[in-house]
Amino acid sequence: MDAIINKYGYKPGLTTREGKITNWPYDEKKPTIAELKVIVEEYENSIAHIELRKKEYPSIEDQLDLLYHHGIDGWKVQIKAIKDKYPKK
Repeated sequence: MDAIINKYGYKPGLTTREGKITNWPYDEKKPTIAELKVIVEEYENSIAHIELRKKEYPSIEDQLDLLYHHGIDGWKVQIKAIKDKYPKK
């Protein structure tokens, strides 16, 4: 459902069950299964960087320690390296 909302926006009444759309409240034609697969794949590709970044970000405690000892500029350097390694698509 997140992929549909990302593409079409949230509209009350959208419902799914067992991976199938049961109510389509949008003005646009309901996408086919093949179109839905593309929508989901595009969405997953667009958010893939999030989980990769989460795995490499230091813990909040370590980030606070970094801020204390090296200031905001030192923190930015470390975080930017991770963001650059896994850019948004």
